[in-house]
Parts: sequence; C-alpha cells; structure tokens
Amino acid sequence: MRYVWANERYLELLGIRREALLGRHMGEVLSPDTWALKRPHVERVLRGEALQFEHAVRVADGGTSWIHGAYSPTRDTQGEVDGWVAVVTDLTERHRMDAAMRESEERLRLALEGADIGMWTTDLLSARTECTPRNLQIFGLDPAVPHFTADFWYGLIEPADREQVIAAWQGTLRAGEHYRVEYRIRRRSDQALR
Repeated sequence: MRYVWANERYLELLGIRREALLGRHMGEVLSPDTWALKRPHVERVLRGEALQFEHAVRVADGGTSWIHGAYSPTRDTQGEVDGWVAVVTDLTERHRMDAAMRESEERLRLALEGADIGMWTTDLLSARTECTPRNLQIFGLDPAVPHFTADFWYGLIEPADREQVIAAWQGTLRAGEHYRVEYRIRRRSDQALR
C-alpha cells in the first residue's frame, strides 16, 4: 500500500516533503522501528478492521513524536479492502506535559516524606477529600480508607478551633485567598475507621 494523499500537518509531523511521501510504501518512508510498530495496525486494517492506537514514532530529524492513529479501511466497488484512511493526531506535547507532571508529583512526594508533612486535596463538587498516608497517620486514621468528606475532617478539629478553619477554607473558595491556618485536632485511635 502506498501513500496517495497527506495533509500538511502530517508532513510536518513526519518532517518529510510531499514528493518524498506520495507514491511510496509506508515501510519505505518510516524508520524501520516506526514501521515495525505500525505494520501490525496496517495488516489489521487491510483485513477490514477499523482501529485506534497510540505510540511513539521516530521522525525525520531523528526525534520522537507521540501519535494517536485512527485507521478506517476503504473498499472498492466489489466491497474489497483497497486501502485505508488514517487520522493521525500529534500527542507529543501532551505526553511531555504528562511526564513533567509525574516528575513534579514525585518531587513533591519525596519532599513531603522528607519533611514529614501530610497533604490533602478536596474535590469541590463532591466534597470528597483524599490525602497522603502521612496525613492519615497524623490524624490517627486507617490508611485503608483513602478519602473522607470535608464534614468528616471538620469533625476532627478541636471544636474551639473549628470556626476559624471553616472561615479560612471558605475564604479560599470565595476569594482565592491562601489557605493557611493553625488548629488543634482530636486524633482518632489507630483502629480501623470505616
């Protein structure tokens, strides 16, 4: 099967000129390792299967791009598969951002562990709160129960301090103020809490 058409964005993604692509077989155009990844998809679409996949491809400048491919077979007038249409989306930037986020989260996790600090996050729509194992230990909670509602957490605050904590939290939600407050807690026993 040979390339019969490609848009400008596909040519840019591969880093290739149109005249170096059209009329040539995919195995001639792509690097050997990229063709090895794509060949099983091509074989499946030529058997009449529509499919989607995601993987890295080597591009003309020697770099790597991540793509999402959606292949749909085309058929001749007798209904036989005679090729396919491919929609290819460049996911390289998304993969780069995902990797940066994972690295950042790992650095934060190591810093929190090293400083012996607990951390929590709250989903504002569900009021569900999730936290680090250290945060659970600070409150004397069962690590097997990874999340609780905000009301549950308020119940662990020393009653005399509860109003200032709630006011600080509401200020954060309302005006985007920094959430910074000191308060006392009532630790639960180390028994399982469900």
